[in-house]
Amino acid sequence: LSMRNIFLLLLCLNNARSFIGNLLLRTNHEKHSKSLKVKEITSDEFEIELADNSTPILLDVYATWCGPCALLAPEFEKASQELKGQVKFLKMDSDKEEDLSTALHVYGLPTVLFIKNGKEIFRAEGVIHSEDIVEMAKTKLLGIDSSKGKVDDSLTQEK
Repeated sequence: LSMRNIFLLLLCLNNARSFIGNLLLRTNHEKHSKSLKVKEITSDEFEIELADNSTPILLDVYATWCGPCALLAPEFEKASQELKGQVKFLKMDSDKEEDLSTALHVYGLPTVLFIKNGKEIFRAEGVIHSEDIVEMAKTKLLGIDSSKGKVDDSLTQEK
């Protein structure tokens, strides 16, 4: 084999590895999305949810092609189970709801919005462990001072 052929072979293998990796991420996210109990919403449904101020909301803004979003999905699901009945957990695909994503100033994915009384009071970007989601929700939305320890402030942005 010549150096050129070896280079082309390595390039093809690298492209195949990237393609397979992306395919697996997308497949895993789609498979996980179908099993989630977290409700996926549209812009219109979001407006209805906002109008109902009775329960605080955590909104996960994601995209199907986003690797970190796929990693957040099971963590978000775990947190939703722990805070069931106290906080409403919702998901929104930023590609399907581009106008709302822009209106919410979502520039990085995934972004989790903490909404209380119809207003965003806090946001976190990137992959967050379920324990941190629960602690931030308890502190920011429910006013509960958790004794578990501190949340990693590098993940959050105060509004």
